[in-house]
Amino acid sequence: MGVMLAYVIGMIAATGFQYLLFRSAAAVALATAAAGLGAYFVTRLTLAGLAARMAAGLRPTTPGSLFGAIGDDAA
Repeated sequence: MGVMLAYVIGMIAATGFQYLLFRSAAAVALATAAAGLGAYFVTRLTLAGLAARMAAGLRPTTPGSLFGAIGDDAA
């Protein structure tokens, strides 16, 4: 019951914030474009980091070194 009450309070606060901030369609369009652009750049950075970590994990280790990949990650 407490979680539901907190959810309803958060929902009311978010609705009030939207009502006060976005009274025109132009403000909604601008905020949507800004959020989409921000999400695009954050996604690009995150995927670039993921690709770099994947490539580093695929590098062969020295022969006979069982834990070479773990040592490379710590550096």
